[in-house]
Amino acid sequence: MEPTIELRVAELLASRLCHDLISPVGAVNSGIELMTEFGDGLDSESMQLVASSAKLASEKLQFFRIAYGNAGSGGNVALGDGLRLIEPVCANQRTRVAIEDRTAGSMPGPGAVKLLLNIALVAGECLPRGGELGIVIGPDMAITVSANGEGARIEDSLRAALDGSISDADLEPKTAHGYFTHMAGKRLGVAFDIDAGPDRVTFAAGLPLAD
Repeated sequence: MEPTIELRVAELLASRLCHDLISPVGAVNSGIELMTEFGDGLDSESMQLVASSAKLASEKLQFFRIAYGNAGSGGNVALGDGLRLIEPVCANQRTRVAIEDRTAGSMPGPGAVKLLLNIALVAGECLPRGGELGIVIGPDMAITVSANGEGARIEDSLRAALDGSISDADLEPKTAHGYFTHMAGKRLGVAFDIDAGPDRVTFAAGLPLAD
């Protein structure tokens, strides 16, 4: 039943959110504990850990607020605001993010930035050993999101989630995100193409333009 799978998706997305936020929030707590135990000053390494981890947690919350929340469904999310949140969430020690904004003043329509963030997150998951996540946005809001790196691939379960053919019993936190991305695109009437080859996966879609 449709309501059942929607509830399961919500539960699994909540699990993913908690998983992604545990690390930076835990680091904040560790930094505070070190400051309390050793009496470190404001310029200490503990304070730097607290500050950087709190910033990362805030950026992730902003990212997921747009990607998963109702805030991203409206037309008041600026493209620049969404783009600046991709690197903190999708980049790590092994993965870099490269963004080319070629919109030349074109404005995204309602839900466009939401879908872009979700596709970027999916593409990042196709880099098990790291590499480069490349994002190009054209003047007509056509986007290309590419994952390039050693071992880059898209799992069959994720592909099934992205085309909506996965069963609710097979959903997991990672595939739930893919299914949510499929539903976000379906609501906007946007289909995206997936092209996979050796050490690369590319997603292409045409996002809605503002009226």
